[in-house]
Amino acid sequence: MKKILLVLAVSGLLISCSAYDTKGKYSEGNSKVEVENLSFEGTNWSLVEYAADGTIKSVEENSNPSIVFKENKFSGNASVNTYFGMYITVGNDFKEIGQAGMTRKMGPEELMKQEGTFMKLLSEVTSYEVKGDHLLLLAGDRVVLTFKGTKVGY
Repeated sequence: MKKILLVLAVSGLLISCSAYDTKGKYSEGNSKVEVENLSFEGTNWSLVEYAADGTIKSVEENSNPSIVFKENKFSGNASVNTYFGMYITVGNDFKEIGQAGMTRKMGPEELMKQEGTFMKLLSEVTSYEVKGDHLLLLAGDRVVLTFKGTKVGY
């Protein structure tokens, strides 16, 4: 009985130490912040960080890569250009249908590089998780794009 209680206590401790829990609470420093779970669809998701060159990178200043999902369509700003496409979900599994369309403007080199990486990573996404006001897009078991959301009024 003592071993079972010890296992339960250790499991509870490990779960409470995670960055996010299932109720939309997440840790910022040493404090817990209560955040309502936003909806995958109908939320304006702004990119916070992305995986590139084996590291996690922050978004370039003066850019606002974003995405909105609605009725099996997505669209947003890739850094310089706007893009759009179609997708399907089954549970939290995600599949882009075809290749996303995009405008073809030129911009500063660092933003064009960020945009290329963003679009490549978006095409590799296989699933998603909504954690409070954050959206994690995953390629396999690896988080490749992290967004922070705000509700969109329709």
